[in-house]
Amino acid sequence: VNVAHIDDGKDDYETLKATIVPKFDKMMADLQAHGVAVCLPCEEGEDPYMKGTSDDNHGLRNQNDIEVKVKCYVASDYKFCSDVLGKKNRSGQWCMYCKLAKSAWKASSNNNGEKWTQADIRALLAQRISEKNYKMNLRVVDHPLITCIEPECFMFAVLHQLLGTGNDLKNAILKMIDDEFESYPE
Repeated sequence: VNVAHIDDGKDDYETLKATIVPKFDKMMADLQAHGVAVCLPCEEGEDPYMKGTSDDNHGLRNQNDIEVKVKCYVASDYKFCSDVLGKKNRSGQWCMYCKLAKSAWKASSNNNGEKWTQADIRALLAQRISEKNYKMNLRVVDHPLITCIEPECFMFAVLHQLLGTGNDLKNAILKMIDDEFESYPE
């Protein structure tokens, strides 16, 4: 396992693109494609362990070992998830999981937008570039940095959801108070 520290003033798309995310994407693609081998003890006192299966024998040593397929998920803050999906600076305006704008899913109970796929993201970006229409549909503005994990497998921190919900509640309460007190004469 490699551990890295990036000492940069901001965690933006360009920093992620120039540092760890391309390597992370490749590692996750390999892990999903090849899985892992669970190596069970062959001899007394030997501990079980796991290892990658990208070698010729898939990492398996004997008939006791098990090959396990892996499905990867990404858990981070909403901005990171949006940035690595090619939606840099769009985290507050577009849904990460579907094609609805904030105004569509925030103003109503509509949460049934068409789900994003990696193929959809790449196709929309290719269309924008080929038509040289950079104002066309600002949902996707750059190439996704993580390409091997579908958007539905991205999870943003519950704290971020709770903060957003808390801010919405606070604003609704303040608006109710303002509306109520505006009706009273001075």
